[in-house]
Amino acid sequence: MKLSALVVLALAVFLPACNPKDGPEGSSVKDAEALVAKHDIDGAIGMLEGLRAKDENNATVCARLAELYTQKHDMPKAVILYKDLIRTHPEIGLVHVPLGQIYLDLRQFPEAKAEYETARKMGVGDDHVALPLGVCQGQLGDYEAADREFERALKAGQDEETVRYNQALLRSQNKQYKEAKALLEDIITKDPKNAGAKRELAHVLQVIDPSDSAAVKRSMDLLWEIKDELKDDPRMYEFMGDGWLIAGDYDACLQAYTEALRLGKNPKSVEDKYVLAKTRQLDAAKNNPAASKAPEKTAPKTTPKPK
Repeated sequence: MKLSALVVLALAVFLPACNPKDGPEGSSVKDAEALVAKHDIDGAIGMLEGLRAKDENNATVCARLAELYTQKHDMPKAVILYKDLIRTHPEIGLVHVPLGQIYLDLRQFPEAKAEYETARKMGVGDDHVALPLGVCQGQLGDYEAADREFERALKAGQDEETVRYNQALLRSQNKQYKEAKALLEDIITKDPKNAGAKRELAHVLQVIDPSDSAAVKRSMDLLWEIKDELKDDPRMYEFMGDGWLIAGDYDACLQAYTEALRLGKNPKSVEDKYVLAKTRQLDAAKNNPAASKAPEKTAPKTTPKPK
């Protein structure tokens, strides 16, 4: 998964410490920033690549290029640039944080953990390190260590809602659904507009007890509330499909899973659920062929509202 509430560090935090040169080079960097302001990322990259060809040790140029390649989702180039920056300027401990973030987004958790731990050893504060390091620890199965990092993040001033949300995600992944539910309920009580928490609570309500019709209905109501806000979120459609699967509405279920597959680029877990739903639909049609031919059973054009 991509953990959407993580700390994203702007490299501008450490760039002033690199003391970029004044004069034509400085002006060119400013020109590149002007292109960025005009949303011409490719033009800015081309200009900065030209500067880097003249002086590959310039930390400002290297760091900004890495940022821009990250924005373009060209992670291999961004990683190479960050590693070059570490090689040429090993004194800048903070550079390990955005590199760790890339590894975290790529779900390369051991590599991400190593970068955050290096950053901490080099004096980077818990306000930049503790939260993502806690996520790494949790993804690697060390939930006690993850909780310790989350508490450090809170003490360092990180947003409590963000920290508790990540705690809830890890609880859910560890099948500690009741603990996850309590955390998510608390988040929603304090922030009723938190769409991510509603999505995850819907999932937890479904898996705690699929036979609890009231809980399943509430889960679908939560998903319906956020369907427009998270219309491009594959997890929202996956959980909506899960709810329809529990309810036995296979047409609606398959449509929701189809959206989840399209948006999520065919994750294996959703493919398996789609096959299960299709199998159950075919079995239901064999047992009740008349119902399967009824016009009202054709697939809806939009995901239906839960009743």
